[in-house]
Amino acid sequence: MTLYEAQKGGSYCVEGLSVEPAITRRLQALGLNDGTVVNVLNRKKHGALIVQVRGTRLALGKHISSSIQVSEGSGAASGPEGREGLAEGMGIHGICVVEDKNFLEPAKKEDDSRES
Repeated sequence: MTLYEAQKGGSYCVEGLSVEPAITRRLQALGLNDGTVVNVLNRKKHGALIVQVRGTRLALGKHISSSIQVSEGSGAASGPEGREGLAEGMGIHGICVVEDKNFLEPAKKEDDSRES
């Protein structure tokens, strides 16, 4: 089955990518490789999917999601619900990085206990 056919809230394992070489390289750089677990967080009106891959949320257009072969899940925990409006402005090649937890979490600073 393809990722486009996947159900919201489901967990799937990537079996293969059958898109143009440039898009394949970009998806692999984002962590979407064979054997990777993908959680479908949300489905948008015009075919875009919000998925979670290795802690990063991605918005994938219909063309790309229908070119990713998947098999039903490996028991990975589903991520949080998708946010409304995330896939409105799809990026280059129909891929948009929506949220990267490693990027969004601020670096922990040592506590300066100074009194004012």
